[in-house]
Amino acid sequence: MKITKETLTLHLYKYEEVIAALQWAIIHNLSEEAIFWGLELYDSGLIDDVFEVLVSLWAQHIGFGKHGLAVLYNMIKLQECDNLDREMWIYSLYIWSNIRTMDTTGFQLLVRGSTIPVEWNLNFSHTSEYKSLDVATTDCLTRGKLTEAWLIARAIPSERQWLLLNELSQKKERLEIFNILKGLQISDCVKRSICFILLTVSLPTLIQSMVTPNLDSLVLNGLPREIALAIEDWDSEDSIRKRRKFKIRPEAIWNCSRSFMDVSESNFIDIEMNLEKALMESPCWQSILEDYMEPDKEGQWKSDAYREMFYKTYFPCSVDDIPDEWSLKDKEKSHGQGFGKKFHSALRQYINNIVRGRSCIGLYSPIQNVNEYSKLSLEWDSVYDEIKEKAAPYLEAKLPFKPVVKLLIPFE
Repeated sequence: MKITKETLTLHLYKYEEVIAALQWAIIHNLSEEAIFWGLELYDSGLIDDVFEVLVSLWAQHIGFGKHGLAVLYNMIKLQECDNLDREMWIYSLYIWSNIRTMDTTGFQLLVRGSTIPVEWNLNFSHTSEYKSLDVATTDCLTRGKLTEAWLIARAIPSERQWLLLNELSQKKERLEIFNILKGLQISDCVKRSICFILLTVSLPTLIQSMVTPNLDSLVLNGLPREIALAIEDWDSEDSIRKRRKFKIRPEAIWNCSRSFMDVSESNFIDIEMNLEKALMESPCWQSILEDYMEPDKEGQWKSDAYREMFYKTYFPCSVDDIPDEWSLKDKEKSHGQGFGKKFHSALRQYINNIVRGRSCIGLYSPIQNVNEYSKLSLEWDSVYDEIKEKAAPYLEAKLPFKPVVKLLIPFE
């Protein structure tokens, strides 16, 4: 069954919000929350599509900081597992959410390229005349001018960019890593941005990025006691209501449907009047309901006795009761009123929260805030395709780029 953003997890969280909460927890080094949301997906059988999200998260928010590439290799290894081990999944989530030198260069580069006007002009000093955009991009990358290379490349078709990147990665002897990055199943634009960064980071930085976190020690000695006890507590809890230990953070779900829902509306109906319908449309619950419902008659219980048996098993009134009877506090852990946000306002707030105080090893000057731009989107492929249509004729008309020399004016 197709997983939709409205799908409910095993403990009645919305799938799209759990995905968002997991990303937020990893980015902000919230290990216990990251494991909680990761297990919510794992135990709900909704893990298959998570790795594409995590790899994209890596490219934009973890990158080439210390252990960065090792984290990516770990993600790829887990993605290729036919039967992902639950314990290894927990250990990996703990490691990913404990990377203290996360590098947001990829994200900040994408934001900068999407917000700087196409009427941008090359103005740093260079002694060579750039007769083509390809030559200008290659020279900028060779000299470590990442921002300039990315802004020029906005006018170059992606196919040509890949050829330039492939050629330069061979010269820099980084072809093996380049091919791994190029093969990632994520947005083409995001892949290109991380490959641009690969060709400009220093060799010591790259070496540190490949250092593997001490996973063997973690497996041998176990997780920190407080996290291990928390997991034991979650796993021993039979009550769905009591098992819902964490509330979805409002700041994490800026791009989810509830963020844009009017404040006078709510999605409580999913776990109240429409509970059965929501459960029938959710893969993990559909497999459970097979024992209680007619196989060839959608939405029909085998009998009233089977319906009663289902509720007594999963929502026993002596322990849990149905969600409709839960307290508002319990309901609000997964559902609630809309936030009434406008898309671009929510996006600007999200970007500012992400970039504030974050390391950025590949750019000379990280973005401090993004308050002045009204047209933003994280649909990077579409954004940059639109930019290319305007940037290409503008920059090509400026060719050749004449050498720029800085003149030192003597102090009088």
